[in-house]
Amino acid sequence: MLMLDLRNSWPNPLSISLQVRPFSPEGVDTEESWGNSYTVNEVIQPGHINRIVVVLPKIYLSDPFAPIPSLNPANQRQFVVSMGKISPELERGNREAFWYRHELLKLTRGTWKEESNGRHGEIELRGMRFSPRMVESIKLEDVLIETHVEPDYQTNNANSVRQIGRTKFEIHVDDFVTLTTKVFNRSPRPISPILRLQPYLAGLPHNVALDLDKRFSWSGVLQRKLPVLQPGETCENELGVVALCSGIFEVGATVEEAEILESEKVGQGNRARSDTATRLQADILGEQKLRVWHLKEPCTIDAKRRTSE
Repeated sequence: MLMLDLRNSWPNPLSISLQVRPFSPEGVDTEESWGNSYTVNEVIQPGHINRIVVVLPKIYLSDPFAPIPSLNPANQRQFVVSMGKISPELERGNREAFWYRHELLKLTRGTWKEESNGRHGEIELRGMRFSPRMVESIKLEDVLIETHVEPDYQTNNANSVRQIGRTKFEIHVDDFVTLTTKVFNRSPRPISPILRLQPYLAGLPHNVALDLDKRFSWSGVLQRKLPVLQPGETCENELGVVALCSGIFEVGATVEEAEILESEKVGQGNRARSDTATRLQADILGEQKLRVWHLKEPCTIDAKRRTSE
């Protein structure tokens, strides 16, 4: 959600309208794209400040660390090196905040209108500044991790596994079920993933939550090397689990990058490009490191004993 504090410094009431359109990976920017936008209308009295809350879509950028373009024509060189020495982490954060703010401004617009005489105009939103927490809340990761629980076999009881939330499932004690973890690569580069699953008791300290003896069991391994995921590909991993007692269990998932793979997209008849730009970016942003992605919301399994019929 985006919260904006708007103040009416005009002596007459103003009717304001804020619109947020859905995110489009193709970057379509037409007037028709605003037809399905989320709109908030408000009337602000003179001298009053109203807090407006609008719902924002998640945004995915394939290259959030791209160089920030310079608006000064005198600085339009092939490579622009910053004169100030800043850490790679700060440079990456500045670039990420710039590009996500740039993309958000494409999806958001605001207008004001004075009903008494029909005067109208646009609300300037470029004064927004992005913090690291704001970037984390709006961005989509390169890897999507989803979990789902299904029964091991079909039974006469249709409620052997019941989904009671987006990632929350209700099962019966001593029933064998299958935990399916889906990993999707939405980035434009291949990824060599390692999947790590970690079951634990919900709502308990770490040293107690991992004590699952005689409480929760599984058949298989919690850590597995998955095949290389090309851009747009999906891989599924299945793990058999069973609750040995009633309680609430949670399963977290982590995907780690085993190695850094290079994309094999070289056109025929094209010579290999110089790696000068790559070396320059490595000096500014630091060497590329292995990445880690976490499941945002753990899979919750509520185990209950069967009621006597």
